[in-house]
Amino acid sequence: MNSSSVEYQSGLTAGITAERKRIHSILTCRAADGQTELAMCLAFDQVESFDAAQGILAAATTKSANAIRIRERAAATYGEFEPGVR
Repeated sequence: MNSSSVEYQSGLTAGITAERKRIHSILTCRAADGQTELAMCLAFDQVESFDAAQGILAAATTKSANAIRIRERAAATYGEFEPGVR
């Protein structure tokens, strides 16, 4: 094996290891709890860094929590909402 193929193999191995670590980090971070589908999309379908994916997951968690609180407050004030029913 010549030195260029050894360097290539070494670089390939390092790249694969880094990508596996990135995927694992995204799927197991605290912000991914309860958002498996979004975490999988960011880990496998998008080319996001771990930091970017974690930020997206955290923002989605906050927005989801806010939406739930708003819906609960509206339900307490106006009654349950049924989409399509006026």
